[in-house]
Amino acid sequence: MHIGHRYGARMAIESAVQPSRVLGDSVALGASSVILTAAGFAFWTVAGRSMSVADFADASALISLGLFIAGVSQLNLVNSLPAVLPTAGRDGLGLLLRSYAAAAVVAGTAVVVYQLVLPASSGFPQLHGPLRFLAPVLIGLWTTFSIQDPALAAVGRSRLVPLENIVYSLVRLGLLVALIGVLNPVTAAAAAWFLPIVMFIPAMNVVLVGRLRDLDARADMGLA
Repeated sequence: MHIGHRYGARMAIESAVQPSRVLGDSVALGASSVILTAAGFAFWTVAGRSMSVADFADASALISLGLFIAGVSQLNLVNSLPAVLPTAGRDGLGLLLRSYAAAAVVAGTAVVVYQLVLPASSGFPQLHGPLRFLAPVLIGLWTTFSIQDPALAAVGRSRLVPLENIVYSLVRLGLLVALIGVLNPVTAAAAAWFLPIVMFIPAMNVVLVGRLRDLDARADMGLA
């Protein structure tokens, strides 16, 4: 029998006999959603007090557009990857990396097409300066940021997700305050929203990759 099948069966049994773990995961992910909602409210409250109504509208439209593109581009992996990752066995790390790559390429391509097809003169929101050229990379990375949280939950590390989101939200808010008087307000808001993920993606994926390797090792021991 394939390692993934055998280990997946064991994971299913463990989950069935450990309802407290399932409950803990649910509470952690629910808390994460509450944290992000509250942090988003705080971010936009500060933004609203720091920029004009027109800039606020452009910033919210631009960030919403980036999140929309990233959400579509993650190809439903946020929902499907957690279902298959625990049963992937030795293929788990490769599956995770291929998922990241596929979603990032789709998102980056979509941003480039948007920027080429809908120039600033069209009235649609646009980034300016260096961040315009970084946008395909940042939105591509946002898909990774979105996918990694359910992936962490799938391998039993969901309790890190609320902690990650608390720190990310604080960094995002601090960056907004620091940049709002230095950059164009719209660019400052977009930079504050997306740039911090560059720090969090490597940190969380060190944990995630380590956990996948640990699961592989445990699966091999089970076959011994």
